Amino acid sequence: MILNIFALFPLLISLLWTGCGTSDRTSFSASDQTYVTTQKPTSLSVSGETSPSDTNSSSENNTVSIQSTIHMKPGERLPLYLTVTYPDGHTKKVLDEVTFSSQDPAVASIYANGTIIAHKEGKTQIYARYHDLAAMLEVVVTAEAKPLPLALEIVNYQKNAETGEQIPLHARLTYDDNRSQDLTDGVIWQSDTPSLCSVTESGVVTALAVGECLVTAIYQHYEANTTLHITSPETKVPYTCPATLQSEENFTDLFSTQQYDDINYSSRIIFEKPTVKEIEALFNQARAVDPTVNEPMVLPPQKIWDLFDASEKVLYLVNAERCARGIKPLEGIDDRLERNVTTPYADFIATHEELFLSHPHTADGKTPGERMEDANITLGTTSQYWGENVAMIGISHTNAAQPIFESEAKAVYAWLYMDRSESYGHRQTILHTGFNDDSGESGKEGLLAAATAQKEYQDAQGAYWTKAFTVMDLFDPTPQWDEDLSHVHSVSLYRRDR
Repeated sequence: MILNIFALFPLLISLLWTGCGTSDRTSFSASDQTYVTTQKPTSLSVSGETSPSDTNSSSENNTVSIQSTIHMKPGERLPLYLTVTYPDGHTKKVLDEVTFSSQDPAVASIYANGTIIAHKEGKTQIYARYHDLAAMLEVVVTAEAKPLPLALEIVNYQKNAETGEQIPLHARLTYDDNRSQDLTDGVIWQSDTPSLCSVTESGVVTALAVGECLVTAIYQHYEANTTLHITSPETKVPYTCPATLQSEENFTDLFSTQQYDDINYSSRIIFEKPTVKEIEALFNQARAVDPTVNEPMVLPPQKIWDLFDASEKVLYLVNAERCARGIKPLEGIDDRLERNVTTPYADFIATHEELFLSHPHTADGKTPGERMEDANITLGTTSQYWGENVAMIGISHTNAAQPIFESEAKAVYAWLYMDRSESYGHRQTILHTGFNDDSGESGKEGLLAAATAQKEYQDAQGAYWTKAFTVMDLFDPTPQWDEDLSHVHSVSLYRRDR
């Protein structure tokens, strides 16, 4: 199963630009060139490519009729076309034998091919002559008005904090053209109650004591506030999943009746490093509408989660989701599977995206089963079941490539709760039941490995891309595989202890 996720941050540019000024000439169609007549044209009209600054624009096609005046900004280009009209009503675009001139080339000049270039503020007339016909239009060049700042806001994705926790805040300035800018310099941060919370020059707040702490950001003559609700830290303790063979046999995935009702995942978690609280909140919003689970997601303490590698994060999330539904958790992570199968394939598809997009599970010329066979994991001999999930997350930015955070959490969430346009098999693989308890420690069965590979590049349109490829492989080992589990390790599940 494969999951393709292209997440576009609202403030990022789209990949394809359409608009004025990218070329000096658009070819005429064949029908414009084949009209032959001995009649003399009776009129001459001017048209030009659609331009955002052209007040006479029409969006019905790629050209506009210019009656008398066009408005441009310095640096803009506008290719013109001349259309002649004959007595029988037929029209024809012409370019050859047309002469152009500008009354004031310093304001706006025009090439011989009919392309106007605006230079500086002012007015000028552009003249076109074809045989004994002439046309004129006025060009008004005005400098683009600079957007005006409207308000300052504090971007705070975490309103609640525990004592001892650090929360990064960001100051954002919005403008009257609906644009916004995250500020990195020149912001003054203040705490109204330093005994409750402190704030650094870069906006990182440290929660010190229980209460409500007001934090203020000042930029020039703009000001913004946010309130943090500080509580005592919750204690999280490891626990053993209570799922049994009976509870697993009683599990029915009722979510299958609404498998096309995707539960959206906040894209913010991709662009900025989230806390475990934020990841928990995202999973819990999905759990709240999933009839197969009725308890909240609890991740390990932040310090422990930050030490997890890709396999450990995926295993924890998969086992937490299985346990919450009464399904027995997987036994652990097979390092050999990770080293010999999962990591090499993640690295391969990250560097061969074109093969991945056309053959997501066989981009390297092998099936997942064949890759596992190369690692001595053979269906029917050393394994009784195997599955593979793959996810791709892509983001773009105008200035530089940005890292993708917690791609494993995004992948597991999407595999479970966002299968509308993909395969419901993602969820079925994660929640697979019936692992045979015949290998390793009694009461534990099923091994997993995960890996993420990221690549950064700039595309032909100039956008900077980052893409993350996450692969998860799992299988049900048999006694013939290997009962020496010294290379297998697991992670503990946590619950709140209060």
